[in-house]
Amino acid sequence: MVFVDAKGDYKNAAKYLLAMKDAGITNVKMFPSESYNGWIGTRDALLSRLLAIDSVAEVTNAGQQHYQTVRENLLEMAVNMPGGPPRSSQDVLDRLLLTNGLLYDAYQGYPEQQGYLDTLLERPQDALSTYGHYRAFFAKLHGKLDGTWSYDDCDAAYILLDGLAMPEIVNGLGRYLLADFVNYATRKSWGRRTLFVFDEVGVLSVPVYHVFERVRFRNVSVMVSSQDPSGLAHHPGAWDEVKRVLGNAAIKIVHHSEDAHEVLRRAGTALVPEQDYRMDPSGIATGGGTTRMREELKIDQNDVLRLQAGETFVIGLGEYERVRVAMRDVDEARWRDLYKDLERQSKEEPPPLQRRHGGQTVVDSTLASPNGSAASKHKPGSGGNNSASKKNGKPSGQKLQGKKGLPSPSTRPAGQQGKNGTQPAKPAPQSPAHRSPDSAAPPTGKAGPDVDETLPFLFPEVNPQAPTQPGVLPLWGENEGEDLLP
Repeated sequence: MVFVDAKGDYKNAAKYLLAMKDAGITNVKMFPSESYNGWIGTRDALLSRLLAIDSVAEVTNAGQQHYQTVRENLLEMAVNMPGGPPRSSQDVLDRLLLTNGLLYDAYQGYPEQQGYLDTLLERPQDALSTYGHYRAFFAKLHGKLDGTWSYDDCDAAYILLDGLAMPEIVNGLGRYLLADFVNYATRKSWGRRTLFVFDEVGVLSVPVYHVFERVRFRNVSVMVSSQDPSGLAHHPGAWDEVKRVLGNAAIKIVHHSEDAHEVLRRAGTALVPEQDYRMDPSGIATGGGTTRMREELKIDQNDVLRLQAGETFVIGLGEYERVRVAMRDVDEARWRDLYKDLERQSKEEPPPLQRRHGGQTVVDSTLASPNGSAASKHKPGSGGNNSASKKNGKPSGQKLQGKKGLPSPSTRPAGQQGKNGTQPAKPAPQSPAHRSPDSAAPPTGKAGPDVDETLPFLFPEVNPQAPTQPGVLPLWGENEGEDLLP
């Protein structure tokens, strides 16, 4: 079971984890408390996942279309680069940074690809737009997609998308994880039944209609929820998407809603008699009249407006039933402790960025000295240790290409000469897998034997004397005058 929470509700996450543990499901994972491994799958699956970060519907003019095309071409070359597909976010960024020559060198003997890269290097804005776009995305995740678990490695997972903490990238992150789930449905075994729940899908700009159409034949059940039917579309006013989702859903569940007509009509209509009476000019009934049959919805909208918590209409195959759902009792003390622990972890600062080739630690874009204080910035020519990376103000081992171009790659293909007629040296192409430890694929491994060991927090001990309370727990204790939040 995979539960995607688009609201970022840590109270609901605590309930889910406690419910899974009480049900005897031990192999449980939670994102972002545990970093997810988003690099499992074939080259085509990875390319589709990376392209899904951007919404094609947001491209509205020729300029955006141009950069979108450049982005797609560079991603295709980075994913299909000789040596293997990328297995970490840093590996992708290294390949997209054209000035380091990694992508150019890997395509030795591929004149079409190298010719395209030569053209991009003449236009700095094109060459850097793709790198800058994906660097901004992955930098805000702080390695949360470079973990050791995926949908393949667990029996239950809770994906929490915190739109308040990551408002700029939460839509792209949701599309990335949704694309990976679609791919997971094709790579899992046929006999493994899976339930995918997407709660409050209307919060994100994520298309979900294709999930119903693509994964249901792979023994996957999909459930999505929204405050009203319009939220089932990934942008406002797309009623065609709403109808596609409702048309693909075998069962519709309606809670209290002020605009549920589009769902209620799926329950069908019934013929009801409608009578009228004839009256004379003075307003006295003459005894005559007519009766005719007319169609009306089986479920009255007013009945939906009067639904209480836990009450719902279940619609399927043109029929309906009004039911009441039994609320699960929750140990309030355990729930409170776990919820507060999850909230505390979400507020912790990410670890400082470490230099991959030595050097000082970077904290908030400031060089930190070993004793924790900010190091002074070296001015050009002030004697800092800059000789390893720059020489005469230019990147080491590179030469400028034209007056306005970016530094060219470190090598050129065989037979191509430089401006001075000399043949530059050609180092052997280096496989990304052997370039640095950072680009190695993170081990997927197997999940631990118990949920207490697989999650980065401890469950509170069960107190049999503690009172239980059904339904949604309050933010404030009944006998306390303070907020439960730390």
